[in-house]
Amino acid sequence: MQAALTLYIYTEITMEITTIFKTYIIILLSIGLFACQRNNEPNPELSPFTVTAKPILGVADLKPTQFVYDIQLTWTKAKATIGDSITYSVVYKDTLAKNLTDTTLIIPNVGNNSTVSGIVIAKSSQGLSASAQFSITVGTAPKFRIKSWSVESSTFRYYTLTKYHYDSLGRLDYFITADAKQCCTIYKATQRTVLKYNQIGQLISVEGLPNGDNTGFYENYLTTYEYDGSGNLTLAKNYSTQYQQPPQKLGSMIQYEYNNEKLPIKATYISSSSKEIDTYTYKNDNLIQIDRTDGLGNSYSSIFYQYDKNPNPFYGLIRFTEYTDFSVTFSKNTHAFQNIITDSNGLIVKKVSTGSNDRTETFEYESY
Repeated sequence: MQAALTLYIYTEITMEITTIFKTYIIILLSIGLFACQRNNEPNPELSPFTVTAKPILGVADLKPTQFVYDIQLTWTKAKATIGDSITYSVVYKDTLAKNLTDTTLIIPNVGNNSTVSGIVIAKSSQGLSASAQFSITVGTAPKFRIKSWSVESSTFRYYTLTKYHYDSLGRLDYFITADAKQCCTIYKATQRTVLKYNQIGQLISVEGLPNGDNTGFYENYLTTYEYDGSGNLTLAKNYSTQYQQPPQKLGSMIQYEYNNEKLPIKATYISSSSKEIDTYTYKNDNLIQIDRTDGLGNSYSSIFYQYDKNPNPFYGLIRFTEYTDFSVTFSKNTHAFQNIITDSNGLIVKKVSTGSNDRTETFEYESY
């Protein structure tokens, strides 16, 4: 009886141990299977993206009528499997830009006959990353300069046509302005503006000459220029020349101050009866604001400008004349108009402003 009891207890213990062992094996197999499934699942990562690079025409710094190649980068959005936020960095030669949320960037003035290569890096807020490379080769940027500019308005019934002429060195030599009613087909030149330069290529005078019978639409004038040792214009003197023989009568003077980019930040207008000070504010090489004060520092006007992405046809062409809007000559881009038509090179060929003050400007260019 004792032997039978011992055998029963042994058998029960053995079965219990076997059950525990089987359970243990099942647990191990389950853990292993789960681990295998985890290893076969894709790790959280950013989806691949692509970068497109294309050349666009930009304006050379302080070089009128000369264009350079900018590179416009555009990339598709990278997406994280866990849906967190993504920022981008662009590396070209050195880190060009960081923490971008847009998917486009312009690399300015890459030079002629050069290869531009770099990488765009996407990074998520969780530390995941992906990258895409870009490479593009550009040749020599074409050169265009404005040949003619016409302005017309049906409301005010006027039409003006200005033709530009250049010397053998590519500098603006003179331009002729014709004025007529819109209905006319033959335009009589009413003013000839002549530019003169010194031996080192600095503009030293701009003179508006009559057409010979004193019927000039504009007052005839002469502006002379003086420079400092760094080549910055410091003083412009405006003379009235209509119906007068030399010496001409000094009408006003303009004194200039500059920033490190050689852009004027202050102009002081001095005449026999008044003094005005203009302060200039720039953004992206465009003049966006002019604040005007009197000689006592009292503010009485501010002018604001908006721009589009198109090259300014007048950039650097004629500077510092009393009759020229500074935003026209110092800003790389053109004023934002209601309707703009460009050619295949991105040059503006027509600007149209509609409404009660309708105005249409037409531009013609020549290569050189």
